[in-house]
Amino acid sequence: MRNKLLIGAALAVVLAVPAMADDSLIVQQGLNQTATVDQTGSLDAQSDIDQSVEGNVADVTQTDTATAATVSNVNESTIIQQGIGNTATVTQHNNGGQAASANTSGIVQTNNNAVAEAEQLGIANTSGINQSGGGITDALVTQSGEANESVVFQTGAGGIAAVTQMADESISSVDQSGFEEAATVSQTGTLQTSNVLQSGTSDTANITQSGTANMSVVEQRGVYGVVTVDQVGSGSGNTSTILQRGLQSSVSVSQDGDTNSVSGPDGFDQSADNSSAFITQIGTGSSVFGSQGGSFNTATINQNNDDNSVSLDQDGFSNSVLFSQSLASNTAFITQLASGSNNSIFGFQDGGSNWANLTQDGTSNGLTSNQTGLTNVSTITQTGVAGSISAIQFGDDNLSLITQSGFDNEITLSQNSVDNESEIEQSGNDGLISVTQTGAGGYSFVSQGGGSNNDVQVTQNSDDAYSVVTQLGSGNTALVNQ
Repeated sequence: MRNKLLIGAALAVVLAVPAMADDSLIVQQGLNQTATVDQTGSLDAQSDIDQSVEGNVADVTQTDTATAATVSNVNESTIIQQGIGNTATVTQHNNGGQAASANTSGIVQTNNNAVAEAEQLGIANTSGINQSGGGITDALVTQSGEANESVVFQTGAGGIAAVTQMADESISSVDQSGFEEAATVSQTGTLQTSNVLQSGTSDTANITQSGTANMSVVEQRGVYGVVTVDQVGSGSGNTSTILQRGLQSSVSVSQDGDTNSVSGPDGFDQSADNSSAFITQIGTGSSVFGSQGGSFNTATINQNNDDNSVSLDQDGFSNSVLFSQSLASNTAFITQLASGSNNSIFGFQDGGSNWANLTQDGTSNGLTSNQTGLTNVSTITQTGVAGSISAIQFGDDNLSLITQSGFDNEITLSQNSVDNESEIEQSGNDGLISVTQTGAGGYSFVSQGGGSNNDVQVTQNSDDAYSVVTQLGSGNTALVNQ
């Protein structure tokens, strides 16, 4: 991530304060400091407060109420407080509508009971808050209008940062290290970008972006991480990238707009046990790419509209996937690997140029793939003990290839009209295969190899029906009704 580069650049900007007409400089050293600066009706306000150790409080309010446009409407504030009871509040306000008003704020507190708040209204806003150490940290940044940029850097115990930019060219970066982090970023406007890095224990990040070309990157390395991303905007190119490395993490992403994607180099990447992902995409050209490593992980993907695509990789024990795609050119690749127990994949693709590639490796498998409408293709591979597969294809150019291996097998396939084709191979033990094709260009090939209580039932209700059944070993039964 580029958080630290952005932090360094932003803090360098906010701490480099040029001399202007209105000035205030306060330096206090020693115990019970309090500093308050109010520059009212100011066009060229600047404030610099430096306070060292003990009960620091600093309050700066810079207001610009002028009605005439001028290039010198420049509010700037820098507060540095070092040690113990820190509180800093900067409010910079432009209600005169000057096009040249360029607010800048920087707060650096190194740190005990730090609380920092910066509110900037009007045009070219920049804010940087850096709170460090092991104290109780809190940060709130609110910026409204035009070229907003915000950096919050917190290292220490109690975390919590909230950034609201009501926004235009918005960028936000939050970097939190320590224990009970929480970050909330809300950006409303056009070209938002949000980066959140959390590497403590109880991570939480909530990001809401509304507008055009939203991008969100969240990385969490603590236990119990929770990420919620909500990206909404007509004509948007929303992108969300999420990395979670801790136990019992969860991801919830909702995207509504055009060309939405949960993608990037990792898409969503969860690599610990008991993690869950909930992805909802509404719009054209949507795609999901994600991976889950570990056991007892779940993924639920719901896509509605147009060129949907899902690619999901799960590697571990007892993972489950539920995916739903509706309308247009749906594609899904879902893989579950590593021998385990109680693996399950569900599905559904409704309408359009559907095709699904589903792979499962483990014990007590169940797999269901439903496809409805037009040029359906399904490839299913399942290996390992008590598996059961049900693949249902409703209509049009159906093709399904299914392979299952291992003990307590059962496969049921139903294809309903038009150019149906099915190949099923099943190996070993209690198998049972039932294939039903109704109408049009059918063809079915069933092979059960291995041994035990084999049973095959194929029902093809005519047109160009053609069937081949091969069974090797044990108590075979084959019934074909054409």
